[in-house]
Parts: sequence; C-alpha cells; structure tokens
Amino acid sequence: HQANDNGMTGLMAAAANNHADMCRYLVEEGASVQVRDDDGETAIFYCCSSGAADAAEALWGLGAHVYARDVMGRSALEIAQERGHQTIVDMINRTEPMSQTGYTFKA
Repeated sequence: HQANDNGMTGLMAAAANNHADMCRYLVEEGASVQVRDDDGETAIFYCCSSGAADAAEALWGLGAHVYARDVMGRSALEIAQERGHQTIVDMINRTEPMSQTGYTFKA
C-alpha cells in the first residue's frame, strides 16, 4: 500500500476522516495498522488527532497500538487527551492489555 511524500497511507487518510468501514476494508486487503508515517504515527494516531472515534474503535479492534510512541515521544492516547477527544480516551481506558500485540475491551 503506497504512501504519499510524508508517509501517509490510504489507511491513515481513512482513519483521519472517520471512515471505519474503509479502514476495515483496507486492513482486510493487506494494509497494516502498524505502518508509520515520517513522524512515526500510525493510522490510530490520525484518529486520536482528529477525533475519529468510529475509526479508532475499528483500528483498535484490528490490533492498533495506542501506547506506541511517535518521533516526539507521544502516544496516540496522549494525543487524544491533548485534543480533548474524550470519547476516544474513554474507549481506550475501558480496555485492558490482552498481549503485547493487542488489546481487548473490558465487559
């Protein structure tokens, strides 16, 4: 899956625009939720920055890592907190680690 000059992929664009179904489709077609742009941000960072809660939930369910750090040392969770996207912050805080590679929602 190709990226633009800044490393932004189609999955990142879909995530930023809250297109959860497109995010799922792109991952089904082979896009990786762990690919990083030139700033070290993955698609879920774009959700957390723009407040795209539906896409964030979709990517989270597909194994996106919200605790990974970008080149400035920030996590996606911290970005959501800084931007005041409480829905995303609450979603992340309702979860618990499942393994080193994924997370699961608490009941």
